[in-house]
Amino acid sequence: MPRPFTLLIALACGFPLADAAGQAINTVDRQRFAGLYCGLLETGGAMVPAYTRFEAAGQTITGSYGFADGTTKTGIAEGTLGECRLTQGAVLACTWQDSYGSGDFEARFSDDATSFSGHWTLGQPGLPGAFAWSGERAGAAVSGPDCLSQ
Repeated sequence: MPRPFTLLIALACGFPLADAAGQAINTVDRQRFAGLYCGLLETGGAMVPAYTRFEAAGQTITGSYGFADGTTKTGIAEGTLGECRLTQGAVLACTWQDSYGSGDFEARFSDDATSFSGHWTLGQPGLPGAFAWSGERAGAAVSGPDCLSQ
């Protein structure tokens, strides 16, 4: 059975960001989500330190993520987010992919976009449901791996 969390978001897939009606989201909306967020995600039955980076480029939002994973050589599992779209208000829906698998990710941002709470799911029918994923905007001097030691 694959490990229940596989989220490494290096949002390298640049798909157009669109709202629920398929309309392109303007630059201001894309820029407000951009940045590094330090937080936690649920994997292997535990909440572990994680980072999520959203980047606004052209008409897309892309990103990357990493989380503490004692089974890897570096101690960090990393992945990408793609196909990001704004579904309603401040809810960003993406797909995730990393060495453990792939699935869906949804983040509901605070009004000022300084934090998000959400969940990820596995892209395989019959596997367990949604797993928690959250983050708070990090300072400019913080790197993704720094989030894992806080």
